[in-house]
Amino acid sequence: MASVKVDDRDQLSAAEQHQVDRAETILKELIDELTAKLGTLPDTAQVAMADGKMLTGAELKQLWDDIKFVITTRSYGPGYGGSFDYATKTSYIRHDTVTGWDIFPSGAEFITLHELIHSCPPGEAVRQAMWKKYYDENKDDPTMVARYRDTPEFSEVEEYCYCGARAIMEALNIPVFQGKFTHGYEYGDLTQ
Repeated sequence: MASVKVDDRDQLSAAEQHQVDRAETILKELIDELTAKLGTLPDTAQVAMADGKMLTGAELKQLWDDIKFVITTRSYGPGYGGSFDYATKTSYIRHDTVTGWDIFPSGAEFITLHELIHSCPPGEAVRQAMWKKYYDENKDDPTMVARYRDTPEFSEVEEYCYCGARAIMEALNIPVFQGKFTHGYEYGDLTQ
C-alpha cells in the first residue's frame, strides 16, 4: 500500500505544522480509500493511457504498493506542486498541493493518481522523451531549466499524467475530475 510521511517535521513552524498535519490526514484517508478501490479492480483489467499503452489492474496495484508520498513545505519553483523521483517511486508533494486539490470534487484523488502515473514506466518514458527533446533544442541556453515548466514539452508530460489519472478514476468508478487547465496544450500536440 502507498505510504505517507512528512519531510523535516521537526523544522516546521507551528503554522506550517498545522497545515502539514491537515495534508497528512487528507492523504492518509485518501490512500485508504484508493487502496480499497484498487483492491476491487481485477488484475486483468486494462486501463488505457493517453498514448494507447495499457496498464493492467495488477500493474496498477503494484505501482500503488511501491509509491511513497512525502509531504513537504519545500518550494520547487513557481507552478510546481512538488517533485517526483522515479528511481525511488517517491512523490515529494507540497502540503498546499494536497489541501488545494482537496477543495475540488475528486481533486485529491486526481492529483494522487496523477502522481501514480509519474511512477509508471510509460509515464517516465514520456518524461524522458520530452526532456530530451527540450534539452536537445535548448542546451546552449543557460536559462533553459528555469524556463522548462512553461514549455509544451513540460505540459505534454503533465497532460499525459492527467489523462492517465482520469482513466484510472473511471476504472475505479470515481467521479472524474472536471477541472480545466490553461497551459494550452493537450497530450499528443508534439511530434514524437
